[in-house]
Amino acid sequence: MFVADVVRALQIVVMGTGRNLISFDRSMQQVSLFARHFSKSPEELGPDEIRFYQVYLTNERKLAPSSILIAIAALRFLYKSRFIKIGAWKGKGQKCCR
Repeated sequence: MFVADVVRALQIVVMGTGRNLISFDRSMQQVSLFARHFSKSPEELGPDEIRFYQVYLTNERKLAPSSILIAIAALRFLYKSRFIKIGAWKGKGQKCCR
C-alpha cells in the first residue's frame, strides 16, 4: 500500500467520524514528518519508532509538550483507525502509544 492509498483511506475514516478536514490535514502533516524522519512508509513503522520519535521531538527539536502531544495524537489516530483494524500494522493487535 502506498502513502497515497493510506491518505485516501484515512480521509474516508475522518469523514465518517465527523472530524473536519483541517484537522485531517494537520494530522497528515505530522504523519508525513514522522515517516520522513525514518525515511520509511508509515506502514513499516510501529510503536518503537513512535517512542523514538517522541524522544527526538523532546530532546533534539525541543518542542513544547503540547506540540509533541499533537504529533503523537495524529500518529495514534493513524494506527488505531487504519492499520490495527485491517491487521496491516506490524505486531497485529498490538496497542499503540497509550
